[in-house]
Amino acid sequence: MKKILKITGITLLALLILAFGAFYAWSRFTYGPSEALIKQVNTEQVQHKSGVYTFEAPKSDTGIIFYPGAKVEPLAYAYIGNALMKSGYSVFIPDMPFSFAIFNTNKAQDIMTNHPTIKHWYIGGHSLGGAAAAMYAEKNQSKLGLTPVFETGIKTPLYSQLPIVYR
Repeated sequence: MKKILKITGITLLALLILAFGAFYAWSRFTYGPSEALIKQVNTEQVQHKSGVYTFEAPKSDTGIIFYPGAKVEPLAYAYIGNALMKSGYSVFIPDMPFSFAIFNTNKAQDIMTNHPTIKHWYIGGHSLGGAAAAMYAEKNQSKLGLTPVFETGIKTPLYSQLPIVYR
C-alpha cells in the first residue's frame, strides 16, 4: 500500500511539474510590436524601469496605466503610449508575470506609489488586461480620480458599480 501511495505521489508531482513547464513555455510565445509600429515609434527611446514602460509627458498631473492583453508584449502598445504622451498624459504599461495581467492585478499600486506627482489616474487594458484592470479598479475606486477605461471584449458590464467605458 505504501509503495502505491509513493508511486502515485511521485506521478502526480511529475505531472504537475510537466504541466507548469508546458504552461511556462507556451506563455513565452508572445505577440510583440509589429514592423509598422517600430517604424512609427522609436521603441529604443522608451523608458523601461522597474518592469514598466513609461511614456512620460512633461509636467503632466494625469497618468494612464494600461495593462497589456494576454501574451502581448507591453511594447506592442507603444503607439498608444506615444500618442497619449504627445497629448499631455503620462502613460505606464507594465510587464506582467508570464505575460498575463491577471497574475498581478495590483501592479498599478506600485506605479502610483512611484509617481507621487501625478494626481489623477486612469486605468485600463486590452482584453484580459482590461479585466485585470477592472479587478484593480473595483477594489481601489478611491485611488482612481477619473473614469477607468477598459478594452475587454465583454459586452455587458463586468462590475455594475464601476464607471466603465467599453470599446
